[in-house]
Amino acid sequence: MLISWEYFAANRLEIFMINRGGLAWQGGFIGGVLAGLWFVRARGLNLRNVLDLAAPYIALGQSIGRIGCFLNGCCFGKPWVHGLLFPHHEGRLHPTQLYETAALFLIFVILKMAQRRPHQTGHVFVLYLWLAAMERFIVEFFRADHQILPGGLSMFQYISLGIFLAGLVIFFRLKQASPDKP
Repeated sequence: MLISWEYFAANRLEIFMINRGGLAWQGGFIGGVLAGLWFVRARGLNLRNVLDLAAPYIALGQSIGRIGCFLNGCCFGKPWVHGLLFPHHEGRLHPTQLYETAALFLIFVILKMAQRRPHQTGHVFVLYLWLAAMERFIVEFFRADHQILPGGLSMFQYISLGIFLAGLVIFFRLKQASPDKP
């Protein structure tokens, strides 16, 4: 909705027609964070522990979700002579959905390994923010389903930069505030 606000402002019922697409991982992430915050607060849980526990599975869920993008033909890449044939797009394209599936699964593995090592509470989640932001920033160079904005980047690359920077802020706040150093 935020990406195509003019369209949805004129066609408000389309907002509820998710069978036509339009869902983005960032919206799911924001909704999941809000629901998670409510759950953590309602149960009196430690937020940093919950985020560290959930981080690998967020990446795994994203990885599986990109398989759906591949099967649907959305989130497609730029033309490439060695790419996969996407009949709907009438050409061979970078299979960016599969790039993201593989990269996000690798992030899942890295985060599971990070959970097993001594770390400051909250750092596994920060690592997720950094890795997922870098993954998306890089894959966006191969995608063809977005506009390039001033500065030569897509909106999702700017969002990725914001997520990465938010991870830096959280990292330094955790370093200052937490007594649980490994």
